[in-house]
Amino acid sequence: MRDQAKKEFEKMSPEQRQKFWGNFKTWLDMPGEQRERFTKMHSDRMQRAGEEIQEVIKRSGLELNETQKRDFTLRYFEERKLIEERLRKEMEDRRWPLLAAMEEHLKAEFSKPLSAVKPEKPADAK
Repeated sequence: MRDQAKKEFEKMSPEQRQKFWGNFKTWLDMPGEQRERFTKMHSDRMQRAGEEIQEVIKRSGLELNETQKRDFTLRYFEERKLIEERLRKEMEDRRWPLLAAMEEHLKAEFSKPLSAVKPEKPADAK
């Protein structure tokens, strides 16, 4: 197991290694109770992912031996990570123009003199 972890670490880019060490330091600095919650959340996430992978294998009709299951799982996680990263980037790309428009709207609204701005009444006020 340790050799596998070492190999995986060596495959990481310098940025990924730096992020790993930063995350590890953060984890070490966490109070015990928070660390336990974090570890529980991680194990729950891994269990759900394992169940998802089993379902994918079942739907595909594949009959895999243990080595193939391990390899399939690794590839699934790698490809899933790429999809998640692509979706995050797409959302970030969509977010920036919307934020810029919101900033302009708020700038225009709040740059009006106070006498020109009518205070809005709460919906439940009469």
